[in-house]
Amino acid sequence: MDTVMVMKALSDGTRFKIIEMLLSKNYCVQGISRKLGISESAVSQHIKILKEADLLIGTKSSYYVHYDVNRELLKTLSVAIALLSKIERTSEAFYECGHNCRKKEKCGGAMSLS
Repeated sequence: MDTVMVMKALSDGTRFKIIEMLLSKNYCVQGISRKLGISESAVSQHIKILKEADLLIGTKSSYYVHYDVNRELLKTLSVAIALLSKIERTSEAFYECGHNCRKKEKCGGAMSLS
């Protein structure tokens, strides 16, 4: 799983809505278009990105492709996010920002020219 790619795909509001819709029911492009009130071409572009991130599974049914969510990928992503939340700071790590901070306060990352 390319975690960054998956998170970028989910970061768009419309794509997130498409995922939410597809978690409860499979839809084709036309159905998603009607439900969200956007063009079929816009839906197709969003689906392309979601498929590239491996978030969607398409099943051909006669002329239409109905989409479902790759729930295993969502579960894997949730584990990756949970692991991120468990990373602990060392007391020194708070001050190691790479531009020679001398203050014992939160670094904003701004470098002084003096």
